Amino acid sequence: MIGHIYFNQTVPFEFLTWEIGYIFNPRYYGNGYATEASRRVLQYGFEELKAHRIIAMCNPENASS
Repeated sequence: MIGHIYFNQTVPFEFLTWEIGYIFNPRYYGNGYATEASRRVLQYGFEELKAHRIIAMCNPENASS
């Protein structure tokens, strides 16, 4: 498996806030898979789900992320 994308609405639901996250197999780092997948999920969130905001956090030790 190359990786996993997490995308879920947060509460309170009326704020229309979603959270995105991902984890990828280290063998596939540096190929742009996370960037490509995240762009598409963001597009879907804003255009289809009408999200007001999409949040993400990252591990500060992962400079690429």
